[in-house]
Amino acid sequence: MEEISHTCQMGNGIPPLPDDQGCTMMMQRYCYECGGPLSLSYPEGDERPRETCRRCGWINYVNPKVQVAMVATHQDRILWMQRAEEPRKGYWSLPGGFMEVDESPREAAVREAKEETGIELDPESTELYVVGNIRSINEVHLLFRAECNSHFTNPGPEAQDAQWFTEENAPWQKLAYGIAEEGLRRFYRDMRTNDFGIYYAEIISDELYLTNYHRSLDTISSKYNL
Repeated sequence: MEEISHTCQMGNGIPPLPDDQGCTMMMQRYCYECGGPLSLSYPEGDERPRETCRRCGWINYVNPKVQVAMVATHQDRILWMQRAEEPRKGYWSLPGGFMEVDESPREAAVREAKEETGIELDPESTELYVVGNIRSINEVHLLFRAECNSHFTNPGPEAQDAQWFTEENAPWQKLAYGIAEEGLRRFYRDMRTNDFGIYYAEIISDELYLTNYHRSLDTISSKYNL
């Protein structure tokens, strides 16, 4: 097992991508199993440096976190929330957050929507809309959609406000993350035609790329009787 003799402190605290040159940040210092010191090394047969215990050989695999969000609709409107906390306090986004360890992605999206906007949704009524990732911050993102039977909202502590917007009156100039605009406008378009895709999203160099897998997933589901 080849040990790496140095670490490089990265400004954002995120492990580098595979094509970064020799710069890896330690995320943890001690072993969960025996408390021994960790060092960066290449386990046998592995092409990535891993935090490995010098005493017992335990390996700490650093994996992405999972973020979920909800596109709740009512008639021709989407529910937006105005953020009450940094980052981007006062700007608008969809309700969302990180999954907890004891819930499904659907349950997490429904919980976040309720905590931040007060709406009640049935997890079984939700549909997957986007799955994607942001490598630069080591996150996987899942976006669900669901129809809400009521326009009632009750913003929680993480939201200053929650409003139902059509595409025409949505606060595009105050969107918390401008890169999400293409995806939101795509949803408004799908909502008008009632023909929703299932998209794979990739953010590369601050550009959003969306691929519609709706047709191929229909084929796979039919073939394997899912």
